[in-house]
Amino acid sequence: MASTARIGQPARPGRSVACGDEDEWRAGVGGGDLRKESHPVILSDIGVTPMQSHQWQKLGALDDDAFEARAVVAKRQAVSSVEAAALLTAEH
Repeated sequence: MASTARIGQPARPGRSVACGDEDEWRAGVGGGDLRKESHPVILSDIGVTPMQSHQWQKLGALDDDAFEARAVVAKRQAVSSVEAAALLTAEH
């Protein structure tokens, strides 16, 4: 299962900076260099905590197979949580 990305965005959080693709990612749609037109974004300004940034960078450092394996496990856990909540709601 391959990851997909929107045009002008990295395939997954933390991947662009961790892999040195920051210039490519910042180029944006249409090839314009966003750095010339905007100021640097502070993580807290966009609601990202230092812990989230750290976790995303760790995910970004994983190779594609390891990332996909982590995604499968996370999806399975999320589905299980939703199903358990639905059962509890149905019982009451």
